[in-house]
Amino acid sequence: MDKKRESGLDLLRIFAAFFVCAVHVCNVEREQAVNPEVLDFSYHYFWILFRLGQTAVACFIALSGAFALRTRSTLDYASFYKKAKKKVVIPTIVFTIFYFFFESFIKYESGVYADAAGNNVSYVTALLNQLPGTILGFPAVHMWYMFMLMILYLLLPFVAQAKEKMGEHNFAVASVVIWILGTIDAISSPPNVAWSLGYCADILGIVMLGYVFHEWALKKKGNRALGFGMIAAGCAVIAAEYLITLAIRNNDALLKLLPQRPHSPFLSVAALLLIAGFTMMDIKANLGWLSLLTFWVYIVHPAVMQPVFAVEGAILGIPFAQVGEKDPVLIGTVNMVIVFILSFVVSHFIEKWRGRKA
Repeated sequence: MDKKRESGLDLLRIFAAFFVCAVHVCNVEREQAVNPEVLDFSYHYFWILFRLGQTAVACFIALSGAFALRTRSTLDYASFYKKAKKKVVIPTIVFTIFYFFFESFIKYESGVYADAAGNNVSYVTALLNQLPGTILGFPAVHMWYMFMLMILYLLLPFVAQAKEKMGEHNFAVASVVIWILGTIDAISSPPNVAWSLGYCADILGIVMLGYVFHEWALKKKGNRALGFGMIAAGCAVIAAEYLITLAIRNNDALLKLLPQRPHSPFLSVAALLLIAGFTMMDIKANLGWLSLLTFWVYIVHPAVMQPVFAVEGAILGIPFAQVGEKDPVLIGTVNMVIVFILSFVVSHFIEKWRGRKA
């Protein structure tokens, strides 16, 4: 493994991958377990997990900027786009086609597209129903990130060139301004097309600040006390966002100011603090291979999740969509771990296959 890897950020990526898996695994359990009028353990458990998952996505977004804007090769448009084609564009196209058919089949089997009389539609009709969302960049619930990432990678060489001309201080100031404007725009007019320039522009400030926070933290690398403090501060911001949302949960007007997406000002700040904290940590463990696989874990985990539900449904004698209904916290928690581990196994073989092809 590359000795220049930052093991602290490798560890953060692994944590982030777990919480992204956890959110999607628990989507069914949360919907079935949470009554907004009953603030029981399930309510708090699943909604806190949801925030951790959204923060995890913001971490991935910010880390894209932290490394791409630091690498001199990003300034070379041709070289950068060639790498982006292999790393992002081709996987996005391949898995979009896969998830278009896969998600249509899952919804067909579970009766999501049943008519008013309860009769299930044909698989062809399910495909047609899945098509609009796929065109908008949502062939599956998580794939919006890949579509956004393609547009982001298209812009990054221009951002890197601007950074070179502006200087570090001016770039940091511009990053804050763009983050504020992007946050306001995401709150006031949420974009609906994952591959639109507007969607990416709203996230661009997080990408730029990822670089700014990472560079600042590198100067303090090895200061574990400060690193722990930054990590604690990030967790405190997530907790504060949750408590505020809890307090205003019945006020729709105020809730619009705290979108439950990576655009959330609280959760994006938490992600930046976590990046700074983990950058400072002097971790000796070599986590490079696992960190590399987190990209594939993000892509494949929904495809792993559904077979796990199907097997459990067969064992329990219930439809797979009902797995976790009776004991969502227990089954949801167990399934988080199962899906997370199996996703790494699948990702290992994907990366090995890609290595042989290369």
